[in-house]
Amino acid sequence: MCVGLSMVLGCEYNFPDPVPADSFDPGSADFSKLVVLGDELGAGLKDGALYTEAQENSIGKLLSNQISQNNSSPVVFNQPDIESELGYNLMESGSETRGKSFLKFVAPGESQIFKDTNPGELPAVYSGPGLNNFSVPFLRTTEVLDPSLSNNPYYQRFASDPGTSLLIDEVIASSPTMSIIQLGWYDILAFAKGGLTGDANPSPGSVGPTDLTPLELFEDSYGEIISRLIDNTEGEVILINIPDISKFPFFRSIGTRAFINGQEVGFLANFYREYNIQVSRSNKDQPILRPTIQFFSDDPPHLWFAVVDDPALVDRVQEDGSPLPKWRQMEEGEYISWGVPMLPSMESDGLGTTLPIDKSLFFIPSDHEVIGDLVDQYNQVISDIALSNPRIYLFDWYSIAQAWAESGVTFDGVLHTYDFNQSGIFSSDGTSLNARGSALFTNQLAQFINQTFESNIPPTNPNSFPGNTFVNDF
Repeated sequence: MCVGLSMVLGCEYNFPDPVPADSFDPGSADFSKLVVLGDELGAGLKDGALYTEAQENSIGKLLSNQISQNNSSPVVFNQPDIESELGYNLMESGSETRGKSFLKFVAPGESQIFKDTNPGELPAVYSGPGLNNFSVPFLRTTEVLDPSLSNNPYYQRFASDPGTSLLIDEVIASSPTMSIIQLGWYDILAFAKGGLTGDANPSPGSVGPTDLTPLELFEDSYGEIISRLIDNTEGEVILINIPDISKFPFFRSIGTRAFINGQEVGFLANFYREYNIQVSRSNKDQPILRPTIQFFSDDPPHLWFAVVDDPALVDRVQEDGSPLPKWRQMEEGEYISWGVPMLPSMESDGLGTTLPIDKSLFFIPSDHEVIGDLVDQYNQVISDIALSNPRIYLFDWYSIAQAWAESGVTFDGVLHTYDFNQSGIFSSDGTSLNARGSALFTNQLAQFINQTFESNIPPTNPNSFPGNTFVNDF
């Protein structure tokens, strides 16, 4: 069933008749100072990086373009332009500055898609006109109220006074007539991307890079941000809730198996021989059995299940009294993190074969359930705050995204999905929308604004925006 707005996955969306030129009607909305405060989605980050083309397709920029399309008074939407085609990528560690990532195939006929990155460049300090887009990639809700946010280079480059200024004060000082708030995503995403190995309930002053922002801290921070906006500005406030992050391709694109040849099967069987002996010995007279590791298949080419280091396995000791490593092979329904592409042979560094994959780099079905439950809890906070004041409105992106993840969205005959393909809506990093996905999202947001404020923002054609491209690296 289609929910609320007319374009959700699984629902056919027909491109509406164009709005006549010079006939734009804002209804009761005031777009003269449209402001966006968010994280990666709001900033326009794509392919793991912030770069010029990505910023030009941020949701705020696209929305302002649509508002201006048939408007005799075009809407100005200034962003902290990064002025870089290469981009700046904080997702990739290493000694060299990396830029935007891309998708590639590594062998003819190979179905597995891999991710690689291009060189990047450090961003310069922004010195342009006053901003409309205050979004910061990898932004936790708590950091909007914290001067230490300037440690994030994406904010440092446009902060009015790095180390002292607060992002919320920057937003308020811009005197927004309409604020679009897209927060809370990274509070969960940082924890989820680490395989849920971070602290699920850290103390408020010690939230680490892969920790979850505690629900109570999120509620307090989000509530204070919105209260300050309501108390210190006169504009309307639109809250965007959180989609089910566990359905993003980052968490579901690399399965459990790959191909190895017969010679490698023999090598790996010998490699794990002593381990299997110790496991079998430790299983004697035990009610819970530990699995052995088997690299074998009757049907060539051999299919093997990647080896992981699973802390959830029961403790056992080896014959010499030392702890038995907690190694097992992956099972159907489990996924390897998109941040660790699985190479097709032992010519790689052995990850998943001779080097078991750490729990921070793979996901089990219960992980997806935990993430989904967290999204529900955070969204309840956002929903409650949306009901607290008549100037606050809730854009239910969660419900739309659920339908999108389930069966895709058809626009003008083209089916768009969560998969990594040419009509997929996610960029190569697996968590951020590509330009086409951003256009689809912005159409939904524009329709919500039209319905809420009786305006007539015209839609854009998402099929005219670039999707994913692939490189043959062979």
